[in-house]
Amino acid sequence: MTRYDSLNWAADRTDAEWDALAAEMRAAAAEQAARRAASWESCDTDGFVSQWASGLDSHASACAVELCEARGLTICSVLLDAETGEVASTHYKWGDYGPYWVLNDAAAEKAGKRFINESRAEKRATFVKNMAKKGFVVGTAEVRAEVKIVGGGTGLSGAVNCRPAVVPLVSHLREGKIRITDRTQPHWAPLVFKD
Repeated sequence: MTRYDSLNWAADRTDAEWDALAAEMRAAAAEQAARRAASWESCDTDGFVSQWASGLDSHASACAVELCEARGLTICSVLLDAETGEVASTHYKWGDYGPYWVLNDAAAEKAGKRFINESRAEKRATFVKNMAKKGFVVGTAEVRAEVKIVGGGTGLSGAVNCRPAVVPLVSHLREGKIRITDRTQPHWAPLVFKD
């Protein structure tokens, strides 16, 4: 059985290959869900850790199905130079003082600093204006992705925080293997702004 975490998500595939991979991932998700149900039937909650792990694997395989149906692509926010339109950063982080971008070398040299705090404005127009004052625009890009288990911590409480997620391939972000799909707003804008 093919597992989501053993796939080369960076590989180029035809539509037929993506469809076949989606079918394999669907079968894997069903098998893992059945394994979890069988464990529940045979030992009730005595096997809770294996039941949890099988459920996590089943959900990760379901995420892999969605990724295969999207032909291995996901969307993410990118920071663009407002003047040139070139990619200034694909590295978005959260710090002690909120969200920030880590600029690539060319953008850092032009801006005179490595980090740019993102505007916290609640209105789209204000957000765009604040980012433009800094010389940047937050846009949306399409990039190849993979399925990973994210989250964590220590002990069982850390394990409970784990969940599957579709995340951009870092190697593709670093190499600039992205396609800009919107140069005016981040993909999350309709969900966040109150305009």
